[in-house]
Amino acid sequence: MTTHKLVFKTILVGDSGVGKSSMLLRFTDNKFNPSHDLTIGVEFGSIVINVEDKTPIKLTIWDTAGQETFKSITRSYYRSAAGVLLCFDITNRKSFANIHTWVHEVREYGPTNSIILLVGTKADLINHRVVSTEEALKVAEEYGMNYIEVSSKTNVYGSKFSNEAFIQLTQEIYNNFKNDMKNNQVGITLVDPNRHYGSIDPTRTDPDKLKYKNICCGI
Repeated sequence: MTTHKLVFKTILVGDSGVGKSSMLLRFTDNKFNPSHDLTIGVEFGSIVINVEDKTPIKLTIWDTAGQETFKSITRSYYRSAAGVLLCFDITNRKSFANIHTWVHEVREYGPTNSIILLVGTKADLINHRVVSTEEALKVAEEYGMNYIEVSSKTNVYGSKFSNEAFIQLTQEIYNNFKNDMKNNQVGITLVDPNRHYGSIDPTRTDPDKLKYKNICCGI
Protein backbone atom coordinates (compact mmCIF):
# COMPACT_ATOMS: atom_id res chain seq x y z
CA MET A 1 0.00 0.00 0.00
CA THR A 2 1.38 3.40 -0.97
CA THR A 3 1.47 6.32 1.47
CA HIS A 4 1.38 9.11 -1.11
CA LYS A 5 -1.59 10.33 -3.14
CA LEU A 6 0.25 12.21 -5.85
CA VAL A 7 3.52 11.91 -7.77
CA PHE A 8 5.19 15.05 -9.11
CA LYS A 9 7.98 14.79 -11.65
CA THR A 10 10.52 17.61 -11.29
CA ILE A 11 13.90 18.43 -12.83
CA LEU A 12 16.99 20.39 -11.82
CA VAL A 13 18.53 22.51 -14.56
CA GLY A 14 21.31 25.08 -14.75
CA ASP A 15 24.97 25.42 -15.67
CA SER A 16 27.45 22.72 -14.75
CA GLY A 17 28.98 23.20 -11.30
CA VAL A 18 26.25 25.37 -9.76
CA GLY A 19 25.46 22.74 -7.11
CA LYS A 20 22.41 20.89 -8.47
CA SER A 21 23.70 17.45 -7.41
CA SER A 22 24.59 18.77 -3.96
CA MET A 23 21.02 20.02 -3.58
CA LEU A 24 19.65 16.60 -4.50
CA LEU A 25 22.04 14.77 -2.18
CA ARG A 26 21.18 17.06 0.74
CA PHE A 27 17.44 16.66 0.17
CA THR A 28 17.30 12.89 -0.33
CA ASP A 29 20.15 11.75 1.95
CA ASN A 30 20.80 14.78 4.18
CA LYS A 31 24.47 14.73 3.17
CA PHE A 32 26.92 17.23 1.74
CA ASN A 33 29.90 16.25 -0.40
CA PRO A 34 32.28 19.17 -1.05
CA SER A 35 33.94 17.30 -3.93
CA HIS A 36 30.86 16.01 -5.74
CA ASP A 37 31.65 14.79 -9.27
CA LEU A 38 30.00 16.51 -12.22
CA THR A 39 26.81 14.82 -13.36
CA ILE A 40 27.17 12.61 -16.43
CA GLY A 41 23.82 12.54 -18.21
CA VAL A 42 21.10 12.44 -15.55
CA GLU A 43 20.83 11.48 -11.87
CA PHE A 44 17.65 10.58 -10.04
CA GLY A 45 16.25 10.88 -6.53
CA SER A 46 12.85 10.62 -4.88
CA ILE A 47 11.27 11.37 -1.52
CA VAL A 48 7.78 11.63 -0.02
CA ILE A 49 6.93 14.95 1.64
CA ASN A 50 3.78 16.57 3.03
CA VAL A 51 2.51 19.89 1.71
CA GLU A 52 0.76 22.48 3.90
CA ASP A 53 -2.57 20.63 4.09
CA LYS A 54 -0.69 17.40 5.05
CA THR A 55 -1.25 15.76 1.66
CA PRO A 56 1.62 13.28 1.11
CA ILE A 57 3.33 13.73 -2.26
CA LYS A 58 6.07 11.67 -3.84
CA LEU A 59 8.55 14.02 -5.46
CA THR A 60 10.67 12.47 -8.21
CA ILE A 61 13.69 14.61 -9.05
CA TRP A 62 15.82 14.40 -12.18
CA ASP A 63 19.20 16.12 -11.88
CA THR A 64 20.30 17.02 -15.41
CA ALA A 65 23.87 17.64 -16.57
CA GLY A 66 24.63 21.27 -17.38
CA GLN A 67 27.25 20.57 -20.04
CA GLU A 68 26.38 21.29 -23.67
CA THR A 69 27.47 17.73 -24.54
CA PHE A 70 24.41 16.27 -22.81
CA LYS A 71 21.80 18.78 -23.99
CA SER A 72 20.22 16.32 -26.44
CA ILE A 73 19.71 13.84 -23.58
CA THR A 74 18.51 16.24 -20.90
CA ARG A 75 16.03 18.04 -23.16
CA SER A 76 13.95 14.88 -23.38
CA TYR A 77 13.34 15.10 -19.61
CA TYR A 78 11.71 18.52 -19.92
CA ARG A 79 8.64 17.16 -21.73
CA SER A 80 6.98 15.57 -18.72
CA ALA A 81 8.14 17.82 -15.87
CA ALA A 82 5.52 19.37 -13.60
CA GLY A 83 8.14 21.61 -12.03
CA VAL A 84 11.65 22.93 -12.64
CA LEU A 85 14.32 24.16 -10.25
CA LEU A 86 16.38 26.55 -12.39
CA CYS A 87 19.66 27.00 -10.55
CA PHE A 88 22.51 29.48 -10.74
CA ASP A 89 25.51 30.09 -8.48
CA ILE A 90 25.42 33.48 -6.71
CA THR A 91 29.25 33.53 -6.88
CA ASN A 92 29.31 32.92 -10.64
CA ARG A 93 27.95 35.69 -12.87
CA LYS A 94 28.12 33.60 -16.03
CA SER A 95 25.74 31.04 -14.54
CA PHE A 96 23.36 33.92 -13.77
CA ALA A 97 23.64 35.35 -17.29
CA ASN A 98 22.75 31.96 -18.72
CA ILE A 99 19.37 31.93 -16.92
CA HIS A 100 17.79 33.40 -20.06
CA THR A 101 19.04 30.46 -22.14
CA TRP A 102 17.75 27.92 -19.61
CA VAL A 103 14.30 29.54 -19.42
CA HIS A 104 14.10 29.38 -23.22
CA GLU A 105 15.12 25.69 -23.15
CA VAL A 106 12.53 24.76 -20.54
CA ARG A 107 9.71 26.63 -22.23
CA GLU A 108 10.57 25.35 -25.69
CA TYR A 109 10.81 21.68 -24.73
CA GLY A 110 8.68 21.49 -21.56
CA PRO A 111 4.92 21.67 -20.85
CA THR A 112 3.30 25.09 -20.97
CA ASN A 113 2.03 24.82 -17.38
CA SER A 114 5.33 23.67 -15.84
CA ILE A 115 6.21 25.65 -12.70
CA ILE A 116 9.71 27.17 -12.70
CA LEU A 117 11.38 28.23 -9.46
CA LEU A 118 14.59 30.26 -9.75
CA VAL A 119 17.21 29.13 -7.21
CA GLY A 120 20.36 30.97 -6.18
CA THR A 121 22.78 28.36 -4.82
CA LYS A 122 25.78 28.57 -2.46
CA ALA A 123 24.07 31.27 -0.40
CA ASP A 124 26.51 30.60 2.46
CA LEU A 125 29.37 32.13 0.41
CA ILE A 126 28.28 35.69 1.10
CA ASN A 127 31.83 37.06 0.90
CA HIS A 128 32.13 35.77 -2.66
CA ARG A 129 28.72 36.88 -3.92
CA VAL A 130 28.74 38.57 -7.33
CA VAL A 131 24.99 38.42 -8.04
CA SER A 132 22.76 40.46 -5.77
CA THR A 133 19.38 39.32 -4.50
CA GLU A 134 17.82 42.34 -6.18
CA GLU A 135 19.21 41.34 -9.60
CA ALA A 136 17.90 37.81 -9.23
CA LEU A 137 14.47 39.00 -8.13
CA LYS A 138 14.28 41.27 -11.17
CA VAL A 139 15.00 38.39 -13.56
CA ALA A 140 12.56 36.14 -11.73
CA GLU A 141 9.84 38.77 -12.05
CA GLU A 142 10.64 39.19 -15.75
CA TYR A 143 9.86 35.53 -16.39
CA GLY A 144 7.05 35.13 -13.88
CA MET A 145 9.04 32.95 -11.48
CA ASN A 146 9.48 32.99 -7.72
CA TYR A 147 13.01 33.18 -6.32
CA ILE A 148 14.80 31.56 -3.38
CA GLU A 149 18.42 31.52 -2.19
CA VAL A 150 19.71 28.33 -0.58
CA SER A 151 22.80 26.50 0.60
CA SER A 152 23.40 22.74 0.52
CA LYS A 153 26.24 23.11 3.01
CA THR A 154 24.87 25.15 5.90
CA ASN A 155 22.09 27.49 6.98
CA VAL A 156 24.33 30.04 8.67
CA TYR A 157 24.17 33.75 7.80
CA GLY A 158 20.41 33.38 7.42
CA SER A 159 20.61 31.28 4.25
CA LYS A 160 18.07 28.50 3.77
CA PHE A 161 18.92 24.84 3.34
CA SER A 162 18.46 23.63 -0.25
CA ASN A 163 15.57 21.45 1.01
CA GLU A 164 13.47 24.61 1.15
CA ALA A 165 13.64 24.95 -2.64
CA PHE A 166 12.18 21.48 -3.20
CA ILE A 167 9.47 22.08 -0.61
CA GLN A 168 8.51 25.44 -2.11
CA LEU A 169 8.39 24.02 -5.65
CA THR A 170 6.23 21.09 -4.49
CA GLN A 171 3.79 23.47 -2.80
CA GLU A 172 3.59 25.65 -5.93
CA ILE A 173 2.88 22.63 -8.15
CA TYR A 174 0.24 21.40 -5.69
CA ASN A 175 -1.45 24.80 -5.53
CA ASN A 176 -1.54 24.94 -9.33
CA PHE A 177 -2.91 21.39 -9.46
CA LYS A 178 -5.74 22.18 -7.03
CA ASN A 179 -6.71 25.28 -8.99
CA ASP A 180 -6.88 23.40 -12.29
CA MET A 181 -7.95 19.85 -11.42
CA LYS A 182 -10.31 19.58 -14.41
CA ASN A 183 -7.39 19.43 -16.84
CA ASN A 184 -4.88 16.61 -17.15
CA GLN A 185 -1.61 18.13 -15.99
CA VAL A 186 1.67 16.84 -17.36
CA GLY A 187 4.10 15.43 -14.81
CA ILE A 188 1.44 14.72 -12.15
CA THR A 189 0.18 11.22 -11.39
CA LEU A 190 -2.76 10.38 -9.14
CA VAL A 191 -2.21 7.32 -6.93
CA ASP A 192 -4.84 5.00 -5.42
CA PRO A 193 -3.61 4.58 -1.80
CA ASN A 194 -5.67 1.39 -1.36
CA ARG A 195 -4.23 -0.40 -4.34
CA HIS A 196 -1.41 -2.91 -3.89
CA TYR A 197 1.13 -2.45 -6.66
CA GLY A 198 3.34 -5.42 -5.76
CA SER A 199 7.08 -5.12 -6.29
CA ILE A 200 6.77 -2.49 -9.03
CA ASP A 201 4.94 0.79 -8.56
CA PRO A 202 3.58 1.84 -12.00
CA THR A 203 3.60 5.49 -10.96
CA ARG A 204 7.38 5.52 -10.67
CA THR A 205 9.01 7.67 -13.32
CA ASP A 206 12.52 6.45 -12.55
CA PRO A 207 13.93 3.59 -14.66
CA ASP A 208 15.02 1.42 -11.75
CA LYS A 209 14.44 0.85 -8.06
CA LEU A 210 17.36 2.81 -6.66
CA LYS A 211 16.60 5.93 -4.66
CA TYR A 212 19.60 7.80 -6.04
CA LYS A 213 21.42 6.73 -9.18
CA ASN A 214 23.39 8.07 -12.11
CA ILE A 215 21.71 7.46 -15.46
CA CYS A 216 23.72 8.23 -18.56
CA CYS A 217 21.62 7.70 -21.60
CA GLY A 218 18.17 6.33 -20.82
CA ILE A 219 14.77 7.62 -19.84
